[in-house]
Amino acid sequence: MLDNHRAEAIQKLTAKVDKISDTDRKFFRRWPQRQFRVRLSHKTEMLWVELMAGEVLILPEGLRWYTLVRCLAPGVRVRQYISHWEGCDTDVSEEVAAGIWTRAVEAKWGRMS
Repeated sequence: MLDNHRAEAIQKLTAKVDKISDTDRKFFRRWPQRQFRVRLSHKTEMLWVELMAGEVLILPEGLRWYTLVRCLAPGVRVRQYISHWEGCDTDVSEEVAAGIWTRAVEAKWGRMS
């Protein structure tokens, strides 16, 4: 159960995370043939993830957070956060983004139809 302070913090950050997520919506609207996206995670997103998880996420030096996004249908997206080396290219093809999703997400959680 969430204490009131944590619940309020999550509620405040959720609105900010929704605005960040809006960039994903715009990406998939601009490129409707795409299903996958890789981008740098925003600090606000990771703070939200920490609050939701109830723990601080610590990255070793040289790594940073990336957000993997999969568009399941227009307006329906799922995100997964992964750590990887700082400076990795996020301007990747659909094939590369799908491969990253498969290795990082489906290997851990199973296939999403």
